[in-house]
Amino acid sequence: MQERSLTLERMINRETDALEQIYGKFVQEFNGGTVTFFAKPLMIRALNFLKDAKVDDKGIKDMTAQSIADIIKRGRCICGHELVEGSDEYETVLKELDFLPPQSIGTSIRNFKDKIATYDATNRNYFTNLKSRYEDILRTKTNIQEWQDEADDIRGKIEGKEDMKKYSLKLSDVKSRLKELNEKRERLIREDEGCNNDIERFQKVYDSLVAVSSKNKSIMTYIRYAEEILAWITKTYKEKESDIRERLEEKVNEIFNKIYHGYRRVSINEKYNVTLLTTVGEKEIASGESEGLNRVKNFAFIAGLVELAKEKIIAIAGENKLDLSSEPYPLVMDAPFSNADATHTTNISKILPEVAEQVIMFVMEKDWRYAEPVMAYRVGSQWMLDKKTDTYSILKRSDS
Repeated sequence: MQERSLTLERMINRETDALEQIYGKFVQEFNGGTVTFFAKPLMIRALNFLKDAKVDDKGIKDMTAQSIADIIKRGRCICGHELVEGSDEYETVLKELDFLPPQSIGTSIRNFKDKIATYDATNRNYFTNLKSRYEDILRTKTNIQEWQDEADDIRGKIEGKEDMKKYSLKLSDVKSRLKELNEKRERLIREDEGCNNDIERFQKVYDSLVAVSSKNKSIMTYIRYAEEILAWITKTYKEKESDIRERLEEKVNEIFNKIYHGYRRVSINEKYNVTLLTTVGEKEIASGESEGLNRVKNFAFIAGLVELAKEKIIAIAGENKLDLSSEPYPLVMDAPFSNADATHTTNISKILPEVAEQVIMFVMEKDWRYAEPVMAYRVGSQWMLDKKTDTYSILKRSDS
């Protein structure tokens, strides 16, 4: 019933548009022929009057006096005879002037009768067309009313009930998916049978090859050991990976808050992409990053990695404990203070000696002026790059 209601609505809209078009054509045809149609009784009376008057019409239709004058001046009739003054042909053509207006009214009467005959034919079509348009209007309005009544009746029956169309669409979708999954299941069963056959065949070949040599038995034992070790390492990695990433994020935020003099937090996702978050209202959103802020974020991430590598991580696998303590690594940095303001430079200088046992960094003299007061007492040695050309520089020890 709901589908029928929607269909009726579309039919009513189309029929309403058609009705407007019929109205327009009716008015157009009514305006075009109304005058001659209502003048028909007067035309009949005029024809009867002319019939009773018995006026002879001997003139040629649409002939004018100027036309007769041109023929006489040319000296030759349209039939080809010469027109010589005084001849019978000349007099006959000249006599036609008597039947032309204003000398003869007969020609005008005949033209009038021809027009009345034309109007009469037009009036017959006019009445027929208007009658046909009116019938179309009545038929169209009847269709609209009947469809509207049916649609109202359907709406009364389904009012308050749920929209069944959405359930019908879901049912069709589920049936389609069920068919696809059954086909996939049958295909996989066939493939599984084939794979099982292959496994049995290859197992027989495998067993026959193992039996050939006792050496192969040792190799297979090693392989099983390797597989068990791989499974153990994989399991341990999955157990510790999340914990390590959370600890790394804590370390990075701890170092970032020591350096940054604002209010932001560092977030590290599962792919170790680093994002700066700021709190707006009650939500945390990603914030824009300047070159200096990006440098601080990256330094905090690297420093967090180095500090985390210094700690001892205990991984538990069953009843065993694995010591994953790392070797001390030097931290090598190129221009750590570039694009950082004076405050950030001071803070980085305080943190740098704490994150690694040895720090090697390349800095420009203008950046070193801000860092030197904070970390100069920790510097073991200084070296200067003396640039000679674009491809040649000399490394000199600095005594300053």
